[in-house]
Amino acid sequence: MRNQISINMTEIPLYIRLKTSSPLSKEEAIAWYQCVKNNAPSGVLASVQTTNPQGDPDVVFMVHKETNGGVHFYEIPLTRDLTNEETMTIEEAYPEGEIETSSEDVIAARQGPADAVVMEEDDYNHLCETLAKHQHQRWYEARSLAGWSFGLTVNESNKKHPLMRPWEQLPENYRKVDYELPHLFMSMLAEQGYAVVSRSELTKWLNKKD
Repeated sequence: MRNQISINMTEIPLYIRLKTSSPLSKEEAIAWYQCVKNNAPSGVLASVQTTNPQGDPDVVFMVHKETNGGVHFYEIPLTRDLTNEETMTIEEAYPEGEIETSSEDVIAARQGPADAVVMEEDDYNHLCETLAKHQHQRWYEARSLAGWSFGLTVNESNKKHPLMRPWEQLPENYRKVDYELPHLFMSMLAEQGYAVVSRSELTKWLNKKD
């Protein structure tokens, strides 16, 4: 997972979670997440926006909750509820602990676009990286028009800059990707009453409504 596990009481409307009497180690928590990711249907896993210990917004793919009674929940947000059959597949792959879902008896097809903005992890990362590429391209083109070109160091008088090259040619440490901005924007849309869904999911939902 790209982000750390969030430890808070963030409310997740749709989820699958592991219930344990003691906290999992980092390796055990990752193993739980990977098990769900490998056995859940494609496009079901999602992300949620939460707040990190420093008070800054963050995007995470699993939330760790602890009750006053010492019970631990490791919740993975979903784009829809799982069917009983889909849940059983995960339970068979992960026999440790007690597995619960946001709906224990549901026909997943009943759902339309979610009220909250959710997105599969791989799709979300791809969106963030694509946005970073576009932002760099805009910066590159603006600098080019102003007479800037590539140089090993920044030189204001000669208009040289080490980032004056296509995104694909940038060293890894120069490829800065903002993994928070897209989710903040989508959350803002959700607060205004809009839902963000993929074109394929929208088509499926519209076909079910006919």
